[in-house]
Order: sequence, then C-alpha cells, then structure tokens
Amino acid sequence: MTGMLYHQAPTPSQLGIAGIPMGTPGSADHIADVDVQLAPPDAYFANGAYRGMNSGPYMR
Repeated sequence: MTGMLYHQAPTPSQLGIAGIPMGTPGSADHIADVDVQLAPPDAYFANGAYRGMNSGPYMR
C-alpha cells in the first residue's frame, strides 16, 4: 500500500483540539443530531444552504 492510499487518523494534538471552539472534533452523533432536527415536517423553514458540522473551526 502506498502512502497515498493509506490514511492514519490524526491524534488529538495533531487536530489542534485547543483551537476548536467546542473542544472536541465532530462525530457521527453530531451529524445525526442535525439530521434529526431537519427531518420533521415542521423543519420546512430550514433552507439547507450550508450546515457546517465541524465543531466550529470553520465558521460561516
């Protein structure tokens, strides 16, 4: 396997956890929570233009 095909998950120190406003990287649970919020019929007001689920390091 070449280095281009192999990816090792970064360590917390490599992620710069201290610089993330929420203090933790996003997880599948965070994304699922947003999906659940957008699923009900009364969520029609959400336009879906952009949902940044990255724990806050990139704000729009």
